[in-house]
Amino acid sequence: MKAPQQTRDQGGILQELLRTPVVKDILRSGLTSVRHADGRSAVRTVMGQDPEVFLGLAAAVPSAVNLLIRSMAELGRQMNTRYSPEILTAFMESLAGEIDADSLEECKTVWKDLLASLWAASPDSRRALLDAILSRGPGIGAQGINGLSRSINALERDRPGSISAFLSQTLAQIDRDEWSRASQRLAGALLDQKWGVISWSWRLLKGRVRKRFRGERT
Repeated sequence: MKAPQQTRDQGGILQELLRTPVVKDILRSGLTSVRHADGRSAVRTVMGQDPEVFLGLAAAVPSAVNLLIRSMAELGRQMNTRYSPEILTAFMESLAGEIDADSLEECKTVWKDLLASLWAASPDSRRALLDAILSRGPGIGAQGINGLSRSINALERDRPGSISAFLSQTLAQIDRDEWSRASQRLAGALLDQKWGVISWSWRLLKGRVRKRFRGERT
């Protein structure tokens, strides 16, 4: 049987199952129990068994991740078409309140340390990653900058002064020596592009002078 036909058959079976009250109760009960479960004990149990068991499960992670990514994409698409922004906003706020912030912080710290050790121990992987970044990074970076620029402009229009307050708190926590060296390198690379930086700087300077002048007059 071909994959599209299998997908249609599976979708039909799932649709019929979800219409069954017993299945709905089982699904609801299972999701409720997951809410109170602690994945630490499950991971320790799996890791403590035969390494072949763990490696077999680990080999299935990419497929599981791909399934999760596709499912989340379709979930977002369906939510966007079926529900109003007001309902979705309230729903997302309730979900955010249910997330365990302490566990999330712990997960971030543990994986940061793990990835740092892997990065230090894998020179070939570092080179491959850097090559990928240098080849694909410009396009991705440009898209990110465009999106960030639109978001910053919209935020400043809605809440004037918020960007300045955000930068003030951010700069207070930055390593000044590292940032000084990095900014000089970035500035030199940007000037090498001959991208109208001087005219941009002049417009920035004029804007700051006008702002200072208006402040003094008031």
